[in-house]
Amino acid sequence: ALPGGLKRKIPQRITIRLLVGLAIRVLLIAFFVFQLQAFFRAELVSDPATPIFEDRRGIFLSEGVSEYSRLGFWEMPDPIPYRIRECVLIIEDKRFDAHMGIDFWALGRAVVNNLEGGDIEGASTIAMQVARLQYPERRTIFAKLNEMATAWWLMVRHGHEKVLRHYLKIAPQGNQVYGFAYASRRFFKKPIQDVSWAEAALLAALPQSPSAMNVFDYWGFQRAVGRGRLILRMLFQEQKLSRDEYRIALEQLSEMPFQFREARPKNAYHFIFRVIDQFGNTHRGPLTSTVRTTLD
Repeated sequence: ALPGGLKRKIPQRITIRLLVGLAIRVLLIAFFVFQLQAFFRAELVSDPATPIFEDRRGIFLSEGVSEYSRLGFWEMPDPIPYRIRECVLIIEDKRFDAHMGIDFWALGRAVVNNLEGGDIEGASTIAMQVARLQYPERRTIFAKLNEMATAWWLMVRHGHEKVLRHYLKIAPQGNQVYGFAYASRRFFKKPIQDVSWAEAALLAALPQSPSAMNVFDYWGFQRAVGRGRLILRMLFQEQKLSRDEYRIALEQLSEMPFQFREARPKNAYHFIFRVIDQFGNTHRGPLTSTVRTTLD
């Protein structure tokens, strides 16, 4: 017969082992469900592309069916314009090509910098921003973990190039405009392939705070120009720009004219509505440019 004390210890040990085993199983199931949810969220989705209609000389007529909905979402050309790529990566995700959606070095630095507030700001990679843009949530630790898991699966399922292209397609540019290619036409009246270093830097500046850096507002435009200068300086320090390129880009950015909002001409309403209706019935496939009409 076992002593009474030993009899009590054996059931206690068995109970502890059972509880530990149960806890481990619950954690594993929770982790599996968490990863499964992240896997299914790791799709590249966006709103339909918005057409811009011009007259026969390239003068703006209208954009889309409604001016009060989200606009843009144009596909990026292939290859991605070099200046856009460099400006975006230098300010948003310098180690983009070296990680799988989670930059642990930047994450550790952000944790240290924000430890007192308990909030992990900064350290958001391109893939994490894609996850947040597609499934916006309140800024919490759990939401950040969700972004990280989704970002990893985005990289695994789609690869670096497709994730970057998608970010450039859906990144907010202010004024309900989304995507770099659409913003280039809307703000600079030119294809994204033709933007200068100064224009590329300005576009790359906007996603951080598109409402505060509203290019149609004087002070918002000045804030965007200031962040554009920061991007150019970072490129120069990383030897992505020569001294002459840096000097010229700063001059162009300083002399860049204040942007104005193109408006639909009132005397062309009926024509525009008819063209929009015809376009919607006939157009198929992704939109990557403007629609030139025959209107004089």
